[in-house]
Amino acid sequence: MIIGVTGSSGFIGNSFRSYFSKKFDCIPIQRKFTKNNWSYHIDSKIDRLSLLHAGDQSKVSLCEEEGQKGLSSAVDNLKLLLDKNPFKVIYLSSCLVYKINDGVDIYSEESATEDSSWYTRRKLESEEIVLGHPNGVVLRMSNVYGKQNISNNIFGDIDKQIINDSSMTVTVRSLDPIRDFIYVDDIMSALDLLFLENSSGVYNLGSGVGTSVKQIIELIASHKKVKVRDIQASGIQDNSKIIVDTKKFQNDFSWECNTTISEGIKKILINSQ
Repeated sequence: MIIGVTGSSGFIGNSFRSYFSKKFDCIPIQRKFTKNNWSYHIDSKIDRLSLLHAGDQSKVSLCEEEGQKGLSSAVDNLKLLLDKNPFKVIYLSSCLVYKINDGVDIYSEESATEDSSWYTRRKLESEEIVLGHPNGVVLRMSNVYGKQNISNNIFGDIDKQIINDSSMTVTVRSLDPIRDFIYVDDIMSALDLLFLENSSGVYNLGSGVGTSVKQIIELIASHKKVKVRDIQASGIQDNSKIIVDTKKFQNDFSWECNTTISEGIKKILINSQ
């Protein structure tokens, strides 16, 4: 099977190529600057290509900065990819498209969505295009983490603060938000199933378990065998809770999330030392 991968130098795209380089023929799909814009280029000689679209902008702040221009570019590039008639396309979306704090803590694929920002508009418009493909799959992922992105997330920030110092204080913006964290290995096992089996539609993908920032601090401190003297919040209190219901994916593909948050943290700490 030939799988074209956008965002092949990013966290998930690069992880996919590393995991499946011996199982699939993974081809990075590069962007080229043409007609005053960056667009993807697929070799016309490639036939029966499947597509993992992991190259859409994942940083909320950059999507907001790019605004309508970024949205239009993302949609145009996606349409260009689908014009090549891929056999299958999997688009990596986000659970942030759900209407957060709407009296719901756990979000299923049927939960209300909301295009309240350029980021969510970008994701939802791209989802709609992918779902128009007969073999189009949208994955609304929760917070994905692993050894390759520890420096860019809350795990790395906390890890840097927790040192062997009895007077240590850890400072984060808020202790209370609860999020669904999924280790990258479990994302890879899900993608393996999706490419090998017939599928289409929207699926949530996460651990189905909520973990607070305070719990992450405690787990990292425990794994490093260090005692934290004090934990402080520097920002506005955030009591939001975002957990995804993954029963649909579990039932359709006999998939399980095998890495607990404690096991995942242990793995990233070993690789960060």
